[in-house]
Amino acid sequence: QQQQQQQQQQHETIKRTTRKKGKRQRTNLKLTVAYRGLDFFGWEDQRHELYSNDNKNTKYNYDDSSRSNEANRTVQGTLVDVLDPLLGNKGSASNTEEIVHVSPTGEKFYQKPRNTNNNKPLEIKVAGRTDRGVSAIGQICRIRTYNEIDCIESHVRDLVNEVTRNGGVGLTVRNIEQVGDDFHPSFGASSRSYSYLIDLEDGDDDDEGGELNNNGECGSSSGNRRPRISPSIVPQMDKLLRKLEGRELDYFAFSHGKVKTQTTLCTLYRARAGIVEWSGDGDGDDDDGGTSSSSSGPSSTSSSCAQKERRRAICVELVGNRFLRRMVRILVATAMREAQKGNNEGGNGNDGGDDALLNILSTKDRRLRSRAAPPDGLIFVGAEFS
Repeated sequence: QQQQQQQQQQHETIKRTTRKKGKRQRTNLKLTVAYRGLDFFGWEDQRHELYSNDNKNTKYNYDDSSRSNEANRTVQGTLVDVLDPLLGNKGSASNTEEIVHVSPTGEKFYQKPRNTNNNKPLEIKVAGRTDRGVSAIGQICRIRTYNEIDCIESHVRDLVNEVTRNGGVGLTVRNIEQVGDDFHPSFGASSRSYSYLIDLEDGDDDDEGGELNNNGECGSSSGNRRPRISPSIVPQMDKLLRKLEGRELDYFAFSHGKVKTQTTLCTLYRARAGIVEWSGDGDGDDDDGGTSSSSSGPSSTSSSCAQKERRRAICVELVGNRFLRRMVRILVATAMREAQKGNNEGGNGNDGGDDALLNILSTKDRRLRSRAAPPDGLIFVGAEFS
């Protein structure tokens, strides 16, 4: 009984200390997070003035007007607002601690007074920065802290999930673990995985046309709705995409804007298209955990916006060592356009048949590719580390 009381007391009060200079040990946390893209304006925190080295007078405070809100909410900004009071490296020499959060179970989170010499928010590195509307089921983040916290993994996970759940925000920490100092979610990733889903609603069948425009491009006139296309083009899409597998190719033609990477050479380890089926509730949890697909499609895929009824979708799966800006969405849209051409001409196409995507890449001419597919169909699935 005495041991149980001690464990309960330890669980209710979380003591946080900042180690003295010269003896500080850093804790590196690897977070796997999932989020609903339509709830956010992308990954990157848009409050750039808070991170600037030139603006040393800008003081970040987790509870003041600089806190992100629904009008400018980002994934990074939301995590910073929740975790900076607990993990931020802003402790002073004072031993006075202030309670900054108390959970419904009585757990207390403490923070020392802020040091005016360090006003920057908590730094969060990520495997893949996603655009507005793009979702994720396995985004990888890294957070570093010098603060010593008992059971840090469970408390960080529970704190984020509680705050976002109570706020009605589609963001969840799925897993958290401690990693070494050399772990970096971006530079250390050997591959990244994406899926692009296009819902097949009732009435979509092999004889029905889709909503490709007159130029054979996907998307509506408003530009913010996923296209509805005929499932009949999926086999041709799969053929086009498989031609890209296992080759180091220059994807400049499928990139957007100024290239900021050292190279535009990318290798796709997997590039497939198929029809998938799933069932689930509004929170994205599968009812039966099962997924079926066509013979040319992926073996398993789940959607973060699944409904309880059985649903079908066209799914494009891409796994590669590197992805350029908007590369996935441009590649998906161009593959749909070329597959539609192939269907219209009996499967041969007029731009190289099954080699159409390869031919466009070889020209390095962005004018030959399609406009990017809408962002809300894209899902960041995960990253692998060697």
